[in-house]
Amino acid sequence: MANDNIGGKMLLLAFIIIILLIICNKSQLKSGFVGGGGSVLELNPSNYDNTVNGDYLIMVKFMAPWCGYCTKIEGPWKDLAKAYEGDDSVVIAEVNADMHKELASKANVGGYPTIMTYKNGKCLGKYQGERTVPSWKAHINANK
Repeated sequence: MANDNIGGKMLLLAFIIIILLIICNKSQLKSGFVGGGGSVLELNPSNYDNTVNGDYLIMVKFMAPWCGYCTKIEGPWKDLAKAYEGDDSVVIAEVNADMHKELASKANVGGYPTIMTYKNGKCLGKYQGERTVPSWKAHINANK
Protein backbone atom coordinates (compact mmCIF):
# COMPACT_ATOMS: atom_id res chain seq x y z
CA MET A 1 0.00 0.00 0.00
CA ALA A 2 2.86 2.39 0.84
CA ASN A 3 4.51 1.59 -2.51
CA ASP A 4 1.36 2.70 -4.38
CA ASN A 5 1.49 6.06 -2.57
CA ILE A 6 5.18 6.53 -3.45
CA GLY A 7 4.49 5.65 -7.09
CA GLY A 8 1.72 8.22 -7.26
CA LYS A 9 3.93 10.90 -5.74
CA MET A 10 6.73 10.09 -8.19
CA LEU A 11 4.30 10.35 -11.11
CA LEU A 12 3.04 13.71 -9.85
CA LEU A 13 6.61 14.95 -9.39
CA ALA A 14 7.54 13.86 -12.93
CA PHE A 15 4.48 15.67 -14.31
CA ILE A 16 5.39 18.88 -12.46
CA ILE A 17 8.98 18.71 -13.72
CA ILE A 18 7.80 18.29 -17.32
CA ILE A 19 5.47 21.29 -17.03
CA LEU A 20 8.26 23.42 -15.56
CA LEU A 21 10.64 22.40 -18.36
CA ILE A 22 8.06 23.40 -20.98
CA ILE A 23 7.52 26.78 -19.31
CA CYS A 24 11.27 27.40 -18.98
CA ASN A 25 11.89 26.46 -22.62
CA LYS A 26 9.29 28.97 -23.85
CA SER A 27 10.69 31.61 -21.54
CA GLN A 28 14.19 30.92 -22.84
CA LEU A 29 13.14 31.60 -26.43
CA LYS A 30 11.61 34.94 -25.50
CA SER A 31 14.58 36.04 -23.42
CA GLY A 32 17.20 35.28 -26.03
CA PHE A 33 18.49 32.13 -24.33
CA VAL A 34 20.66 34.28 -22.05
CA GLY A 35 19.88 37.14 -19.74
CA GLY A 36 16.44 38.28 -18.81
CA GLY A 37 13.41 39.30 -20.82
CA GLY A 38 13.87 42.33 -23.00
CA SER A 39 17.22 41.27 -24.40
CA VAL A 40 17.99 40.93 -28.09
CA LEU A 41 17.68 37.32 -29.25
CA GLU A 42 20.94 36.16 -30.87
CA LEU A 43 20.12 34.01 -33.88
CA ASN A 44 22.43 31.32 -35.22
CA PRO A 45 22.08 28.28 -37.51
CA SER A 46 20.62 26.16 -34.70
CA ASN A 47 17.73 28.50 -33.80
CA TYR A 48 17.20 30.69 -36.89
CA ASP A 49 14.57 28.68 -38.80
CA ASN A 50 12.43 27.85 -35.77
CA THR A 51 12.57 31.46 -34.60
CA VAL A 52 11.71 33.23 -37.86
CA ASN A 53 8.91 30.71 -38.45
CA GLY A 54 7.30 31.36 -35.06
CA ASP A 55 3.77 32.66 -34.50
CA TYR A 56 4.75 36.25 -33.71
CA LEU A 57 6.22 39.31 -35.40
CA ILE A 58 10.00 39.30 -35.44
CA MET A 59 12.43 41.98 -36.54
CA VAL A 60 15.87 40.59 -37.35
CA LYS A 61 18.88 42.88 -37.64
CA PHE A 62 21.65 41.40 -39.80
CA MET A 63 24.89 43.04 -38.68
CA ALA A 64 28.66 42.78 -38.66
CA PRO A 65 30.80 43.78 -35.67
CA TRP A 66 33.12 45.90 -37.85
CA CYS A 67 30.24 47.88 -39.39
CA GLY A 68 30.06 51.46 -38.07
CA TYR A 69 26.35 51.82 -38.90
CA CYS A 70 25.65 48.57 -37.05
CA THR A 71 27.42 49.71 -33.89
CA LYS A 72 25.62 53.06 -34.08
CA ILE A 73 22.19 51.38 -33.79
CA GLU A 74 23.23 48.73 -31.26
CA GLY A 75 21.98 50.76 -28.25
CA PRO A 76 18.65 51.74 -29.82
CA TRP A 77 18.13 48.10 -30.94
CA LYS A 78 18.56 46.95 -27.32
CA ASP A 79 16.14 49.70 -26.23
CA LEU A 80 13.61 48.36 -28.74
CA ALA A 81 13.94 44.87 -27.26
CA LYS A 82 13.37 46.29 -23.77
CA ALA A 83 10.27 48.13 -25.00
CA TYR A 84 8.69 44.79 -25.97
CA GLU A 85 9.71 42.91 -22.83
CA GLY A 86 6.79 40.74 -21.76
CA ASP A 87 5.03 41.03 -25.15
CA ASP A 88 4.86 37.49 -26.52
CA SER A 89 3.69 38.76 -29.92
CA VAL A 90 7.00 40.51 -30.75
CA VAL A 91 10.61 39.27 -30.89
CA ILE A 92 13.64 41.51 -31.49
CA ALA A 93 16.63 39.56 -32.80
CA GLU A 94 19.94 39.89 -34.56
CA VAL A 95 22.30 37.79 -36.64
CA ASN A 96 26.04 38.31 -36.67
CA ALA A 97 26.17 37.98 -40.45
CA ASP A 98 29.95 38.08 -40.45
CA MET A 99 29.95 34.89 -38.38
CA HIS A 100 26.84 33.32 -39.97
CA LYS A 101 27.13 34.23 -43.65
CA GLU A 102 24.79 31.39 -44.63
CA LEU A 103 21.92 33.05 -42.72
CA ALA A 104 22.54 36.40 -44.39
CA SER A 105 22.60 34.65 -47.75
CA LYS A 106 19.35 32.80 -46.96
CA ALA A 107 17.68 36.18 -46.23
CA ASN A 108 19.20 37.81 -49.35
CA VAL A 109 21.12 40.34 -47.26
CA GLY A 110 23.58 42.36 -49.31
CA GLY A 111 24.75 45.01 -46.83
CA TYR A 112 24.77 45.87 -43.16
CA PRO A 113 22.80 46.61 -41.20
CA THR A 114 19.78 45.04 -42.87
CA ILE A 115 16.58 44.68 -40.87
CA MET A 116 14.07 42.07 -42.00
CA THR A 117 10.56 41.63 -40.65
CA TYR A 118 8.80 38.26 -40.37
CA LYS A 119 5.30 37.51 -39.14
CA ASN A 120 3.88 34.06 -38.49
CA GLY A 121 6.66 32.49 -40.57
CA LYS A 122 6.31 34.80 -43.58
CA CYS A 123 8.89 37.38 -44.62
CA LEU A 124 7.27 40.81 -44.81
CA GLY A 125 10.41 42.24 -46.38
CA LYS A 126 13.26 44.58 -45.63
CA TYR A 127 12.61 47.45 -43.23
CA GLN A 128 13.19 50.72 -45.10
CA GLY A 129 12.37 53.38 -42.50
CA GLU A 130 14.43 55.47 -40.10
CA ARG A 131 16.69 53.57 -37.75
CA THR A 132 15.16 54.90 -34.54
CA VAL A 133 13.16 53.28 -31.76
CA PRO A 134 9.99 55.31 -32.49
CA SER A 135 10.15 54.38 -36.20
CA TRP A 136 10.74 50.71 -35.46
CA LYS A 137 7.86 50.70 -32.96
CA ALA A 138 5.54 52.30 -35.52
CA HIS A 139 6.57 49.63 -38.04
CA ILE A 140 5.93 46.85 -35.52
CA ASN A 141 2.55 48.25 -34.49
CA ALA A 142 1.50 48.65 -38.13
CA ASN A 143 2.33 45.00 -38.85
CA LYS A 144 1.19 43.28 -35.63
